[in-house]
Amino acid sequence: MALRLRRKVRFAHGALPSANRQVRSWHSFLNPAVDDGIVVAVHFVYILRCATDVLYIGETADLDRRLEQHQDGSACSFTASRRPVALVYSEPHATRATALKRERQLKRWTRAKKEALIAGDVGLLKQL
Repeated sequence: MALRLRRKVRFAHGALPSANRQVRSWHSFLNPAVDDGIVVAVHFVYILRCATDVLYIGETADLDRRLEQHQDGSACSFTASRRPVALVYSEPHATRATALKRERQLKRWTRAKKEALIAGDVGLLKQL
């Protein structure tokens, strides 16, 4: 899943390209049905609830594809033996580094704090 941002390109002297035409990204040349624009990768930190009520925390750039992998058992052995899984929480990050940092932070939290995050209970989250 990628966000598409439109950005007009300016030359060094500040003028716009002819007819205010937007520059196409390489992705739009490969697939003409895709809008013109710049493709920006977004990384996600996500929490899954397994069939055994265990919480699994992970990071990915394509949340839909990764969830399908968890459901069919090809993502990792931890969730493969605890299917089906349900996505209970996700948050976007601009870079993979920030997503990995947040993933490590969430993995160190207690189960009660993770449950408060999933429920969106900010008051309880601050207490724990």
